[in-house]
Amino acid sequence: MTSQSKNPPWGQTPWNIDFHPQPSPLPERIDFAVVGGGFSGLSAAAELRRLDPTHTVAVLEAENVGAGSSGRTGGLTLTETAAGDLPGLGDVLAGFTDVLKNQNVTADISLPGVWELDRTNANEKSPIRWSDSGQLRVAREVPGGTVNPGKLVSGLASAASERGALIFEGARVDQIDFGETLVLHVRGTQLQARRVLVASLLFSAAIRPP
Repeated sequence: MTSQSKNPPWGQTPWNIDFHPQPSPLPERIDFAVVGGGFSGLSAAAELRRLDPTHTVAVLEAENVGAGSSGRTGGLTLTETAAGDLPGLGDVLAGFTDVLKNQNVTADISLPGVWELDRTNANEKSPIRWSDSGQLRVAREVPGGTVNPGKLVSGLASAASERGALIFEGARVDQIDFGETLVLHVRGTQLQARRVLVASLLFSAAIRPP
């Protein structure tokens, strides 16, 4: 066995997403349309159905669920954003674990704490010290840990599907017509929705309401 066969090639994740919905025709009307089949879109769809099962929900994913950043993240789970603590953010880890509990999702979450590194803290007791444009050391320990992204995507998708949300792969939203009723252009057809949740960074950057 060569070293190349032991390790996945660059860009290929070491985890798998084993959820794929059964192909089905798009509905003509829906209460809630969710654009994007990543962490945010799938958890929102599952929560919408949990909170009110009378509302119809459809997830529209341009490729496969988890094909974007949700399926390619490193699995690091922190209590703050990359920009630090933001106003109104709240307890992210508590909210995250609540979502997993509410949806009965197991994703190998482990929250032992995370070391925060920097080059300005002269911590002589740092268990890590290496040269990288300066001496990199442990500055402090912050709340956080790891999660298996493949199991998280698969679990959220399964939870949403089991609660009755419709999940469509290969359902790229090309355009949204804004009005009293929202009209989504998908697969060359039109889907009417009372509300739309855009849970895709790529799509939200490309579309603007009038």
